[in-house]
Amino acid sequence: MKLPVAVLISGCGHMDGAEINEAVLALLALSEHKLPYQAFSIDLDQPTVVSHISGKYVEESSSRNMMTESARIVRGNILDIADLNPKAYSALVMPGGFGVAKNFSNLATDRNTFQVYPEIAEIIVSFFNAKRPICGICISPAIIAKALQGRAGDLCVTLGSHSELLDSLYIAQKVCKVDEIVIDMKNKVISTPAFMIEDAELASIYRGITRMIEALVAML
Repeated sequence: MKLPVAVLISGCGHMDGAEINEAVLALLALSEHKLPYQAFSIDLDQPTVVSHISGKYVEESSSRNMMTESARIVRGNILDIADLNPKAYSALVMPGGFGVAKNFSNLATDRNTFQVYPEIAEIIVSFFNAKRPICGICISPAIIAKALQGRAGDLCVTLGSHSELLDSLYIAQKVCKVDEIVIDMKNKVISTPAFMIEDAELASIYRGITRMIEALVAML
């Protein structure tokens, strides 16, 4: 029996959590390829809450728990990252959304001191050390690259055309179309840009995510 794939979700909604389309399309692609999966998140409140109608920050008295919000996407089938043992899973998939930059790191607030929060970095490094493939969608490859800085030699990922976000890490990057992927066979990292491409069509995003999962299947 195949080990399930761990899917790490940062909340619900692209402005302050996971990009819902990317998360659902990743789950759909996994299901189409007969790969079982288990969703995970952090049982902590988001640092910020944004109205997805106005695009403005909501007053501080409004709080959202990342795990509770992420559960909306997976019909409640979610576990705390404290229960995530990489050796029990075949791979790690990380959908994007601003929640990845805001909830998993300080990338959204201070690029000059860009750091991945320890609990997230530990998971990524653990999968890498266990030689399990890691898939990053949208902005997630930036988090993966930072967590693996100094560990993964010659790491290569894509953020579409937004290379400036990773310039300080001095890693190989490829400009990539929305329906394309970048495969780093040496480090077992697969990435696709999705909504990092402005005005990207959902069908093209799905083709990119599907190709990412197809590459994952070939790597397992």
